Amino acid sequence: MATSPTPDRAWFRAILAQLASKTQAKIPTLNGRVEKACKLVLAGDVALQEGNAAIVGSLSDPGLTYQLTNGTCKCRDWQQAPEHLCCHRLAVGFVRKIAELMPPEALPVPPAPLPEAPASLNFRAMVSGFEVQMTLRDTDEAALLTRLQPCSSGPT
Repeated sequence: MATSPTPDRAWFRAILAQLASKTQAKIPTLNGRVEKACKLVLAGDVALQEGNAAIVGSLSDPGLTYQLTNGTCKCRDWQQAPEHLCCHRLAVGFVRKIAELMPPEALPVPPAPLPEAPASLNFRAMVSGFEVQMTLRDTDEAALLTRLQPCSSGPT
């Protein structure tokens, strides 16, 4: 049974469709490049990087990626494509535009880093021939030492 996309995903797809339609209408000689760019975007094969760079996957070779820098792509089509708009460059442009248009509440929020424990103790031991490292953490050193008391009696 098929499920409908989440509102954010539906919005994403609708914006991508609008961008694709406008691009195709503006430059009709792109001949399938817009459709290929949409496939790359929908597959998640576009990774924006710092500055004006991106890495885009190949549609024909799953082991191949293209590095785009300042609008230049190393694929065979880039040189001959109208306005140098190969499918990889179009895909990067679509992803950048969608990111600009996406409402802030739809942007992914990175998880907050875990705070460092105020008190911790690390030790290593050999258990059945394996070296094991254990870390005990607590809110303060006194609480950590209290937890260790039952363990400190050692073997009899």
